[in-house]
Amino acid sequence: MNVYIFDYDLAIHDFYRNFFKNEFRNVLLKFFFNKETLLNEINVNPPDLIILECDIENPFDLFENLRKKNLLFIVVSRLFSERIIVESLKSGAYDYIYKSNLKYDYLKFVLARAFLDLPRWKKILNFAENTEYLPEFNNYNSKLKQITFDSRFYEKWSLPLPKFYEGNSYVLNFLTVRLPFSYNASLFLTTEEEFQKLHQNFLFEFAEICKNFNSEVWIKKNDSFTSVYHKDNYLEPILTFLHIYAKFIDILSKNEIEKLRLICAIEQGSVTYTEKKENIYCEAINLTYHIVEKFESTYKLYITQTIYDGLNQRAKQYFFKESQMFEGRIIYHFDYIS
Repeated sequence: MNVYIFDYDLAIHDFYRNFFKNEFRNVLLKFFFNKETLLNEINVNPPDLIILECDIENPFDLFENLRKKNLLFIVVSRLFSERIIVESLKSGAYDYIYKSNLKYDYLKFVLARAFLDLPRWKKILNFAENTEYLPEFNNYNSKLKQITFDSRFYEKWSLPLPKFYEGNSYVLNFLTVRLPFSYNASLFLTTEEEFQKLHQNFLFEFAEICKNFNSEVWIKKNDSFTSVYHKDNYLEPILTFLHIYAKFIDILSKNEIEKLRLICAIEQGSVTYTEKKENIYCEAINLTYHIVEKFESTYKLYITQTIYDGLNQRAKQYFFKESQMFEGRIIYHFDYIS
Protein backbone atom coordinates (compact mmCIF):
# COMPACT_ATOMS: atom_id res chain seq x y z
CA MET A 1 0.00 0.00 0.00
CA ASN A 2 1.32 3.45 -0.98
CA VAL A 3 0.79 6.56 1.15
CA TYR A 4 1.79 10.07 0.06
CA ILE A 5 2.43 12.73 2.70
CA PHE A 6 2.33 16.42 1.81
CA ASP A 7 3.58 18.68 4.61
CA TYR A 8 6.16 21.46 4.80
CA ASP A 9 7.12 20.54 8.36
CA LEU A 10 10.21 18.28 8.34
CA ALA A 11 9.69 17.33 11.98
CA ILE A 12 6.32 15.74 11.21
CA HIS A 13 7.97 13.60 8.52
CA ASP A 14 10.03 11.83 11.17
CA PHE A 15 6.87 11.27 13.19
CA TYR A 16 5.16 9.60 10.21
CA ARG A 17 8.19 7.39 9.50
CA ASN A 18 8.24 6.10 13.06
CA PHE A 19 4.48 5.82 13.24
CA PHE A 20 4.06 3.71 10.10
CA LYS A 21 7.09 1.60 10.97
CA ASN A 22 5.41 0.63 14.24
CA GLU A 23 1.74 0.49 13.21
CA PHE A 24 1.54 -0.27 9.44
CA ARG A 25 4.75 -1.95 8.35
CA ASN A 26 3.72 -2.84 4.80
CA VAL A 27 3.06 0.77 3.83
CA LEU A 28 5.41 2.60 1.47
CA LEU A 29 5.75 6.31 2.27
CA LYS A 30 6.61 9.14 -0.10
CA PHE A 31 7.00 12.75 1.08
CA PHE A 32 6.21 15.96 -0.81
CA PHE A 33 6.91 19.63 -0.11
CA ASN A 34 5.49 21.09 -3.33
CA LYS A 35 1.87 20.94 -4.49
CA GLU A 36 2.77 20.77 -8.17
CA THR A 37 5.19 17.88 -7.59
CA LEU A 38 2.50 16.03 -5.66
CA LEU A 39 -0.08 16.47 -8.44
CA ASN A 40 2.42 15.40 -11.12
CA GLU A 41 3.27 12.24 -9.19
CA ILE A 42 -0.40 11.46 -8.63
CA ASN A 43 -1.05 11.60 -12.36
CA VAL A 44 1.65 8.99 -12.95
CA ASN A 45 1.38 6.85 -9.80
CA PRO A 46 -1.84 7.44 -7.84
CA PRO A 47 -1.47 6.37 -4.19
CA ASP A 48 -3.91 4.50 -1.98
CA LEU A 49 -4.02 7.34 0.54
CA ILE A 50 -2.75 10.91 0.97
CA ILE A 51 -2.10 12.65 4.28
CA LEU A 52 -1.74 16.41 3.99
CA GLU A 53 -1.61 19.72 5.83
CA CYS A 54 -4.45 22.22 5.36
CA ASP A 55 -2.37 25.33 6.09
CA ILE A 56 -1.33 25.87 2.47
CA GLU A 57 -2.35 28.23 -0.30
CA ASN A 58 -5.80 27.42 -1.71
CA PRO A 59 -6.17 24.09 0.14
CA PHE A 60 -9.76 23.47 -0.96
CA ASP A 61 -8.79 23.65 -4.63
CA LEU A 62 -6.26 20.88 -4.00
CA PHE A 63 -8.82 18.85 -2.03
CA GLU A 64 -11.40 19.04 -4.81
CA ASN A 65 -8.75 18.09 -7.35
CA LEU A 66 -7.97 14.96 -5.32
CA ARG A 67 -11.67 14.18 -4.96
CA LYS A 68 -12.16 14.34 -8.73
CA LYS A 69 -9.39 11.74 -9.08
CA ASN A 70 -11.23 9.48 -6.57
CA LEU A 71 -8.29 9.66 -4.18
CA LEU A 72 -8.70 9.05 -0.47
CA PHE A 73 -7.07 11.77 1.65
CA ILE A 74 -6.95 12.70 5.31
CA VAL A 75 -6.14 16.17 6.59
CA VAL A 76 -3.72 16.33 9.53
CA SER A 77 -3.33 20.02 10.29
CA ARG A 78 -2.12 22.52 12.87
CA LEU A 79 -5.25 24.59 12.13
CA PHE A 80 -8.15 23.96 14.46
CA SER A 81 -11.15 25.87 13.14
CA GLU A 82 -14.66 24.46 12.95
CA ARG A 83 -15.27 26.18 9.61
CA ILE A 84 -12.04 24.89 8.07
CA ILE A 85 -12.78 21.36 9.27
CA VAL A 86 -16.30 21.47 7.78
CA GLU A 87 -15.09 22.81 4.43
CA SER A 88 -12.29 20.24 4.28
CA LEU A 89 -14.77 17.40 4.77
CA LYS A 90 -17.14 19.04 2.29
CA SER A 91 -14.29 19.16 -0.23
CA GLY A 92 -13.73 15.41 0.02
CA ALA A 93 -11.50 14.76 3.02
CA TYR A 94 -12.14 11.38 4.65
CA ASP A 95 -11.22 12.74 8.07
CA TYR A 96 -9.60 15.73 9.79
CA ILE A 97 -7.14 15.41 12.66
CA TYR A 98 -5.71 18.29 14.69
CA LYS A 99 -1.93 17.84 15.02
CA SER A 100 -2.03 18.38 18.77
CA ASN A 101 -4.15 15.20 18.98
CA LEU A 102 -1.50 13.03 17.33
CA LYS A 103 -0.28 12.08 20.79
CA TYR A 104 -3.48 10.06 21.17
CA ASP A 105 -4.40 6.96 19.14
CA TYR A 106 -6.75 8.80 16.76
CA LEU A 107 -4.50 8.50 13.74
CA LYS A 108 -3.98 4.74 14.10
CA PHE A 109 -7.72 3.98 14.17
CA VAL A 110 -8.61 6.57 11.54
CA LEU A 111 -6.10 5.03 9.13
CA ALA A 112 -7.23 1.48 9.87
CA ARG A 113 -10.83 2.48 9.21
CA ALA A 114 -9.83 4.37 6.04
CA PHE A 115 -7.89 1.42 4.58
CA LEU A 116 -10.85 -0.91 5.22
CA ASP A 117 -13.34 1.62 3.85
CA LEU A 118 -11.38 2.42 0.70
CA PRO A 119 -13.58 0.56 -1.88
CA ARG A 120 -16.83 2.00 -0.50
CA TRP A 121 -15.40 5.50 -0.22
CA LYS A 122 -14.30 5.51 -3.87
CA LYS A 123 -17.84 4.57 -4.93
CA ILE A 124 -19.17 7.52 -2.88
CA LEU A 125 -16.68 9.92 -4.50
CA ASN A 126 -17.51 8.62 -7.96
CA PHE A 127 -21.24 9.06 -7.39
CA ALA A 128 -20.75 12.59 -6.03
CA GLU A 129 -18.54 13.62 -8.93
CA ASN A 130 -21.10 12.43 -11.50
CA THR A 131 -23.88 14.44 -9.85
CA GLU A 132 -23.81 18.09 -10.95
CA TYR A 133 -24.18 21.01 -8.59
CA LEU A 134 -26.63 23.82 -9.26
CA PRO A 135 -24.90 26.99 -10.59
CA GLU A 136 -26.18 28.95 -7.59
CA PHE A 137 -24.59 26.40 -5.25
CA ASN A 138 -21.22 26.78 -6.96
CA ASN A 139 -21.40 30.54 -6.48
CA TYR A 140 -22.08 30.40 -2.74
CA ASN A 141 -19.72 27.46 -2.31
CA SER A 142 -16.74 29.34 -3.76
CA LYS A 143 -17.46 32.43 -1.66
CA LEU A 144 -17.79 30.42 1.54
CA LYS A 145 -14.54 28.58 0.90
CA GLN A 146 -12.71 31.87 0.29
CA ILE A 147 -14.03 33.34 3.55
CA THR A 148 -13.04 30.15 5.36
CA PHE A 149 -9.57 30.24 3.83
CA ASP A 150 -9.11 33.88 4.90
CA SER A 151 -10.27 33.06 8.42
CA ARG A 152 -7.12 31.06 9.17
CA PHE A 153 -5.19 34.35 9.22
CA TYR A 154 -7.60 36.03 11.60
CA GLU A 155 -7.01 33.18 14.03
CA LYS A 156 -3.38 34.33 14.15
CA TRP A 157 -4.21 37.81 15.45
CA SER A 158 -3.66 36.92 19.06
CA LEU A 159 -0.60 34.68 18.94
CA PRO A 160 1.49 35.43 22.03
CA LEU A 161 5.24 35.82 21.87
CA PRO A 162 7.32 32.77 22.80
CA LYS A 163 9.26 32.75 26.05
CA PHE A 164 12.72 34.06 25.19
CA TYR A 165 15.89 32.39 26.44
CA GLU A 166 19.40 33.80 26.26
CA GLY A 167 21.29 32.52 23.21
CA ASN A 168 18.30 30.87 21.51
CA SER A 169 17.28 31.84 17.98
CA TYR A 170 13.77 32.96 17.07
CA VAL A 171 11.96 33.94 13.89
CA LEU A 172 9.87 37.04 14.57
CA ASN A 173 8.07 39.90 12.87
CA PHE A 174 9.58 43.32 13.56
CA LEU A 175 7.73 46.65 13.44
CA THR A 176 9.94 49.74 13.44
CA VAL A 177 8.25 53.09 14.10
CA ARG A 178 10.07 56.33 13.34
CA LEU A 179 9.02 59.89 14.11
CA PRO A 180 11.79 62.07 12.64
CA PHE A 181 12.58 65.04 14.87
CA SER A 182 11.75 68.29 13.10
CA TYR A 183 11.36 71.41 15.21
CA ASN A 184 8.40 73.21 13.72
CA ALA A 185 6.06 74.00 16.56
CA SER A 186 3.04 76.19 17.04
CA LEU A 187 3.27 79.52 18.83
CA PHE A 188 2.66 78.13 22.30
CA LEU A 189 5.70 75.89 21.97
CA THR A 190 8.38 78.53 22.02
CA THR A 191 11.47 76.44 22.68
CA GLU A 192 13.08 73.47 21.01
CA GLU A 193 13.43 71.80 24.44
CA GLU A 194 9.66 71.85 24.89
CA PHE A 195 9.16 70.37 21.48
CA GLN A 196 11.77 67.68 22.09
CA LYS A 197 9.98 66.68 25.29
CA LEU A 198 6.69 66.48 23.43
CA HIS A 199 8.36 64.43 20.70
CA GLN A 200 9.55 61.88 23.27
CA ASN A 201 6.05 61.73 24.76
CA PHE A 202 4.74 60.85 21.30
CA LEU A 203 7.14 57.93 21.02
CA PHE A 204 6.31 56.75 24.54
CA GLU A 205 2.57 56.72 23.77
CA PHE A 206 3.18 54.89 20.50
CA ALA A 207 5.28 52.24 22.26
CA GLU A 208 2.52 51.74 24.84
CA ILE A 209 0.08 50.99 22.01
CA CYS A 210 2.27 48.06 20.90
CA LYS A 211 1.77 46.32 24.25
CA ASN A 212 -1.95 45.95 23.46
CA PHE A 213 -1.12 43.74 20.45
CA ASN A 214 0.92 40.90 21.97
CA SER A 215 4.15 42.74 21.37
CA GLU A 216 7.28 43.83 23.22
CA VAL A 217 9.37 46.90 22.51
CA TRP A 218 12.98 45.76 22.21
CA ILE A 219 14.92 48.69 20.81
CA LYS A 220 14.50 52.39 21.61
CA LYS A 221 16.28 55.28 19.89
CA ASN A 222 15.90 59.06 19.97
CA ASP A 223 13.37 59.15 17.15
CA SER A 224 12.28 55.50 16.73
CA PHE A 225 11.70 52.11 18.33
CA THR A 226 11.21 48.48 17.28
CA SER A 227 8.59 46.07 18.63
CA VAL A 228 8.45 42.31 18.03
CA TYR A 229 5.57 39.94 17.20
CA HIS A 230 5.06 36.19 16.77
CA LYS A 231 6.32 34.98 13.39
CA ASP A 232 2.79 33.94 12.28
CA ASN A 233 1.28 37.18 13.53
CA TYR A 234 1.05 39.26 10.35
CA LEU A 235 -2.01 41.40 10.99
CA GLU A 236 -1.38 42.71 14.49
CA PRO A 237 1.72 44.75 13.48
CA ILE A 238 -0.47 46.39 10.84
CA LEU A 239 -3.23 47.01 13.37
CA THR A 240 -0.59 48.49 15.68
CA PHE A 241 0.41 50.92 12.94
CA LEU A 242 -3.21 51.92 12.33
CA HIS A 243 -3.73 52.64 16.03
CA ILE A 244 -0.47 54.60 16.18
CA TYR A 245 -1.49 56.54 13.09
CA ALA A 246 -4.88 57.39 14.62
CA LYS A 247 -3.16 58.53 17.83
CA PHE A 248 -0.66 60.55 15.81
CA ILE A 249 -3.37 62.41 13.90
CA ASP A 250 -5.25 63.06 17.13
CA ILE A 251 -2.13 64.53 18.78
CA LEU A 252 -1.37 66.73 15.79
CA SER A 253 -4.90 68.10 15.65
CA LYS A 254 -4.93 68.95 19.37
CA ASN A 255 -1.48 70.59 19.40
CA GLU A 256 -1.64 72.28 15.99
CA ILE A 257 1.76 70.90 15.05
CA GLU A 258 2.66 70.70 11.37
CA LYS A 259 5.23 68.96 9.21
CA LEU A 260 5.79 65.95 11.38
CA ARG A 261 6.30 62.64 9.60
CA LEU A 262 5.51 59.08 10.70
CA ILE A 263 7.17 56.19 8.84
CA CYS A 264 6.82 52.52 9.81
CA ALA A 265 8.20 49.29 8.37
CA ILE A 266 7.63 45.57 9.01
CA GLU A 267 9.92 42.67 8.17
CA GLN A 268 10.36 39.09 9.34
CA GLY A 269 13.69 37.58 10.28
CA SER A 270 15.75 35.43 12.61
CA VAL A 271 17.39 36.82 15.72
CA THR A 272 19.53 35.38 18.50
CA TYR A 273 18.02 36.61 21.74
CA THR A 274 20.01 38.42 24.40
CA GLU A 275 18.66 40.18 27.46
CA LYS A 276 20.86 43.16 26.61
CA LYS A 277 18.78 44.05 23.60
CA GLU A 278 21.08 46.87 22.53
CA ASN A 279 23.51 44.09 21.49
CA ILE A 280 20.99 42.31 19.29
CA TYR A 281 21.95 41.98 15.64
CA CYS A 282 19.33 41.10 13.05
CA GLU A 283 19.26 41.79 9.30
CA ALA A 284 15.47 42.18 9.37
CA ILE A 285 15.65 44.87 12.06
CA ASN A 286 18.41 46.67 10.17
CA LEU A 287 16.30 46.63 7.01
CA THR A 288 13.32 48.22 8.77
CA TYR A 289 15.57 51.02 10.05
CA HIS A 290 16.99 51.60 6.58
CA ILE A 291 13.45 51.85 5.21
CA VAL A 292 12.17 54.34 7.80
CA GLU A 293 15.32 56.46 7.35
CA LYS A 294 15.44 56.55 3.55
CA PHE A 295 11.77 56.63 2.53
CA GLU A 296 10.46 60.18 2.54
CA SER A 297 6.69 59.63 2.38
CA THR A 298 4.58 60.91 5.27
CA TYR A 299 2.26 58.66 7.34
CA LYS A 300 3.36 55.50 5.54
CA LEU A 301 3.67 51.83 6.42
CA TYR A 302 6.08 49.71 4.37
CA ILE A 303 6.21 45.91 4.36
CA THR A 304 8.42 43.39 2.60
CA GLN A 305 7.40 40.55 0.31
CA THR A 306 7.62 38.11 3.24
CA ILE A 307 4.99 40.02 5.20
CA TYR A 308 2.85 40.61 2.11
CA ASP A 309 2.76 36.88 1.34
CA GLY A 310 1.53 36.19 4.86
CA LEU A 311 -1.55 38.42 4.50
CA ASN A 312 -4.95 37.30 3.30
CA GLN A 313 -6.47 38.65 0.09
CA ARG A 314 -8.55 41.27 1.90
CA ALA A 315 -5.48 42.78 3.55
CA LYS A 316 -3.37 42.61 0.38
CA GLN A 317 -5.72 44.92 -1.50
CA TYR A 318 -4.56 47.81 0.70
CA PHE A 319 -0.90 47.46 -0.25
CA PHE A 320 0.79 48.53 -3.47
CA LYS A 321 4.20 47.50 -4.75
CA GLU A 322 6.93 50.12 -4.84
CA SER A 323 8.21 50.84 -8.33
CA GLN A 324 11.80 49.98 -7.37
CA MET A 325 13.32 47.31 -5.17
CA PHE A 326 15.00 48.40 -1.93
CA GLU A 327 18.28 46.71 -1.01
CA GLY A 328 17.34 43.79 -3.24
CA ARG A 329 13.87 43.32 -1.72
CA ILE A 330 10.39 43.96 -3.02
CA ILE A 331 8.63 46.56 -0.88
CA TYR A 332 4.91 47.35 -0.57
CA HIS A 333 3.30 50.42 1.00
CA PHE A 334 -0.05 50.83 2.70
CA ASP A 335 -2.44 53.00 0.68
CA TYR A 336 -5.35 54.69 2.44
CA ILE A 337 -7.09 55.49 -0.85
CA SER A 338 -7.77 51.82 -1.52
